[in-house]
Amino acid sequence: DDGQHGNETTVDYLCVSVEKKKP
Repeated sequence: DDGQHGNETTVDYLCVSVEKKKP
């Protein structure tokens, strides 16, 4: 569970980065 939760956090972080890059 710990690993999965960490993975989800990473994916969420990447999604946020992409959103910030959008104009």
